[in-house]
Amino acid sequence: MNLSAAKKIIYDIVTWEFLPIEEYQDKYYFLKKIKGFFPDLSDDKIISAIDYANRKTRSSLRKKKYVNALSLIMFTA
Repeated sequence: MNLSAAKKIIYDIVTWEFLPIEEYQDKYYFLKKIKGFFPDLSDDKIISAIDYANRKTRSSLRKKKYVNALSLIMFTA
């Protein structure tokens, strides 16, 4: 799967989430959603991507920026 297709899937997932995702149970739920689409990614990689995206994006209005930060860690690091 290419990066733009992955970003589209993540954007569709993030559309219904309140950002940033900081509570433990919210991170766990979001992790399980992402694992449903990308089962080959490790839990640690996804959690570190969520933490990175939370630091980079503090506003719930910046979903595109959140998706970019999340996918940067998930698919390039």
